[in-house]
Amino acid sequence: MKYLIPFITILFLSIGCKKSNPKNSFGKIEVVLNGVNYERVVYCDRGEDSGVAWFKIHLVNEIPPTDNLKDELYIFGLLKLGKQIIYTKSGANAHELRAIANFLTYKESGEMINDIYRVNDSSLFENRIEIVSEIDNFREINGDFQIELVRSRKGEIETNLSDTLRFTQGHFNLKLGN
Repeated sequence: MKYLIPFITILFLSIGCKKSNPKNSFGKIEVVLNGVNYERVVYCDRGEDSGVAWFKIHLVNEIPPTDNLKDELYIFGLLKLGKQIIYTKSGANAHELRAIANFLTYKESGEMINDIYRVNDSSLFENRIEIVSEIDNFREINGDFQIELVRSRKGEIETNLSDTLRFTQGHFNLKLGN
């Protein structure tokens, strides 16, 4: 049951909130993942929940060499300038919305979640995302992030991922649609 919390949180924020048109939403991240430079185009979106505006970064990859697995990094943040601490879970209600992140590996067919990674809250590492600039009332945002995630569930399928995923020197540019 405890492994479903990240999935349910992501599902709730993905379905239950007012969204923009995701076809017009895209972005790019550049980050160092465990010492290796990593650059990807990402899906992103914006929405609102109880009057609080938020944005979402959704990165999907295929994990080599296991071609039947995919991995997903989700980051949710509030649409406001400045630094936000990233947590594993959102607050209990809309007045406690806060930045969260999760990382999952799963079978490509979607039938099974394999590994689950959660934000390492016990580390001295500062898990944060920061919007440093915005254009046109947050239609485009630029910022920085860093997150340390630790494996909280090891799946049945072996991956080449380490038990700790440290995303450092992260930069993003997102165009958040209409």
